[in-house]
Amino acid sequence: MRKRLWFLFILLYYCQGFILAQKAIVFNGQPNGQKAIDIAENCEYFVEHADTPLSFEEAKKQRFEVFRPEFRKQKFSSKPLIIQWIRFKVQNTSKKDSIDLHLATIHVFTRLYDEDRLIKKGGAYEQTPKLGKITAPINTSLLPIKIAPNATKSYWLRTEDRQNELIPPIVVLQTPFYSYLFTVKDVFEARYLFLILAAMTGCFVFLGLYAAFHFYLYRNTSFFWYILYTIGAFF
Repeated sequence: MRKRLWFLFILLYYCQGFILAQKAIVFNGQPNGQKAIDIAENCEYFVEHADTPLSFEEAKKQRFEVFRPEFRKQKFSSKPLIIQWIRFKVQNTSKKDSIDLHLATIHVFTRLYDEDRLIKKGGAYEQTPKLGKITAPINTSLLPIKIAPNATKSYWLRTEDRQNELIPPIVVLQTPFYSYLFTVKDVFEARYLFLILAAMTGCFVFLGLYAAFHFYLYRNTSFFWYILYTIGAFF
């Protein structure tokens, strides 16, 4: 009896990640929420340890773990390249409405795959696509999630970072409306930073001209050094 209990315990221990991973992220058609949906509890996680990066087909065969809270914390590594894989499943129970969402995450490079192919490349350092000579205003941190009515789809997210992870790994789903609203809000708030920097720049110009005028009057080297300081602060 005791041996059976130990066997059952060991079996549950090794299967817990597999059992929990089967829980899909369920939507009944397009969600209308105006906030990000954290999907970390429904994800599986795998980090590469080999010297050579794995292909998508090789990564799919690896043993994924439940994306536990300790994996979502900020951490640093001595490895020059950190490659992680996150797997999740999205289910659309609606019989007529499709789902159009954005997967938002922040890493140096990101790659989103479905069961068969690469869907999109993204990341902070990913080059923005160009339309002729014009750079397209595309947010490279957003990756498309599209589910047909009454369908379930699995996704693999590959993240790549250099040396250290500067922020905790964030994996959220957003509606297109929320994504655009967040982008506009971010740009709108950035204007205050621009105004502050413009005011500081104007102050340095004024102080530089003031010091230059006094240097002209008194030929004191203190004013000369202050002019160099204002020029350096200006740039």
